Amino acid sequence: MDDIRELFKTSAKNVKQIFGDADSYYQIPDYQRPYSWKTEHIEDLWDDIYTAMNANTETYFLGAIILTNPGDGPFEVVDGQQRLTTLTILLCVLRDFYLKKDTALINSIKSLVDSKYRLHLVVQSQNQNRFEKEILDTIKLPPKLPTKEEREKDPFINAILIFKDKLKSIRSIETIEKFYKYLMNRVVLITITCSSQAYAIKLFQVLNDRGLKLTNTDLIKSYLFSKCHLPKFKAKLPQLKASWIQIETIAAGADADIDRMITYYGLSVLERNPRSTLATELIGHKDFKEDIDPNSNIFDMLNFFKAYKKLYDMPCKLIYSFWYLPNDIYWKSILTTALYRNYRDFELLAKAIQKLYWSYWIAGYNILKIKQTSFNIIGWVKANKPVSFIELDFRT
Repeated sequence: MDDIRELFKTSAKNVKQIFGDADSYYQIPDYQRPYSWKTEHIEDLWDDIYTAMNANTETYFLGAIILTNPGDGPFEVVDGQQRLTTLTILLCVLRDFYLKKDTALINSIKSLVDSKYRLHLVVQSQNQNRFEKEILDTIKLPPKLPTKEEREKDPFINAILIFKDKLKSIRSIETIEKFYKYLMNRVVLITITCSSQAYAIKLFQVLNDRGLKLTNTDLIKSYLFSKCHLPKFKAKLPQLKASWIQIETIAAGADADIDRMITYYGLSVLERNPRSTLATELIGHKDFKEDIDPNSNIFDMLNFFKAYKKLYDMPCKLIYSFWYLPNDIYWKSILTTALYRNYRDFELLAKAIQKLYWSYWIAGYNILKIKQTSFNIIGWVKANKPVSFIELDFRT
């Protein structure tokens, strides 16, 4: 068994150290969701810190940040990107709007985000240019005050305007300076630097932290992308990114929630309900082991999603009849599996389970009544059993 001391290292750092240490460079991996904190998350962070300052709380603990260090670049942030990004935006608001007359303070803030320290926070590649030009270099607000709906669609601008209003309400430069000093010196985070990306993701799953919980999709995506840190898979990353974009495009084209589609896929792979989380079960599945090419996994998912899109687009009264059922999770998993596996008697299968599901619904049974039968059907379809064989299972 690995020495637990080798799995991760922890350190308590105040905000000044988080951003200011010579080796504190952070990269938000491309597999993570973009910055997405909403108004309530930003206001909670502000209120907690401001209240702690007014209460003269010796140290305010802001939570844990989970990192990995590839050794040849910045720390990669597995958990904590929302807080790091929000704190950076807050520092930039202080710099540009409220501490312009205090040379010492403004230079101190600027040193955290100017070109010399550009890598102190690198967001996802698709957002980096805007983050640098419109926030890190100097905050650029739209000429017209955005509406509530516009702010909800632009978390960067929303965070800027919230902090700008919060600081404006203080009305005292002395109090703002006090807040800045408290933020930098007495707000503390715990950094947990893990020995591997896979372990960092597993650790994240068991920690409850401030921020947005990752979905099954986020965790599976993170796991697959993390495999590209292994030397033998490093060259696979561009292909993996391209395939994931295709998956997201298919989900959007099928008017479907991607996490829901991942559920159909997971049930097809597992042939049972997960005993813990779906992400944990899939990551632990033999077909997802760490030494398996992540592109093999994502190629399988991509073809399953293509099969779902084919099902969604079917101009067929038989398929339309399923959409009236109150629960879609099992029949979609079965029929998508059948299309993905090129099941030989798809139409006969669809007619058989239509009769089964509608009879159960009319009889007033809940979905649990048909759960095990549904998983049995998935298994028989994958084994290419004839419909006559599968129908025998209905009666047992």
